[in-house]
Amino acid sequence: MTVIAFLPQVDRIDQRLWFQWDKANHFGAYFTVVLIARLSFPNWPYYGVFAVLMAQGIMVEWIQPYFGRTASFGDLLANGLGIITGLCANLVWRYRHKERANSKASDRP
Repeated sequence: MTVIAFLPQVDRIDQRLWFQWDKANHFGAYFTVVLIARLSFPNWPYYGVFAVLMAQGIMVEWIQPYFGRTASFGDLLANGLGIITGLCANLVWRYRHKERANSKASDRP
């Protein structure tokens, strides 16, 4: 993800199309990173995962102008929404997994 953050912008793509896909890419990348973080560190609190990944997103946006790219509040917003959605998806998955485990345990004689 860090390598992608510093790749030069593509000039040949229509900027309106690029804007839409760029935000979707930010959302998807942070959604995926949240799921990986929760699998890697299942005991971390949700607010800790959110804080670390938002800090990373802020840092990337802050550093980009030094590498020929522009910082964007929209990118930061897409990052945050990806993080929140990923945390919610993980919370739902853990709840359903726990319910399934409890129902299987209660079915046993």
